[in-house]
Amino acid sequence: MAYKKIEELLDEIYTEAIKKKYIKSISVKVEGPILKCRIYLDDSLINVFFNEGTKTTAFTLIKGNKRIFGIDKDSLRGWHKHPIDKSNIHQPCKETKFKQFLQQIEATIKTKS
Repeated sequence: MAYKKIEELLDEIYTEAIKKKYIKSISVKVEGPILKCRIYLDDSLINVFFNEGTKTTAFTLIKGNKRIFGIDKDSLRGWHKHPIDKSNIHQPCKETKFKQFLQQIEATIKTKS
């Protein structure tokens, strides 16, 4: 089930982050019903966006100021993926939690847990 509250997503982010050596730091900004989070990795970062009102969710891996992979949910397309090397494409996918997003990054990109 999708996240209902900002706190649910933040709990999962922090729970997963402490397990990963490649996560260096986390910056969190909450403005009313909106969460904006940056998770800094060795040579890239993950942007997390969540709107509690619309349930819009976005997990994006960024390297060199460019999205290289992402999974989003919006009211127009529902859950969809922006594949590596084709990040401008919208490919339907199943609902994805933050933990699953990290697993997909780890399976595709060389990271050290």
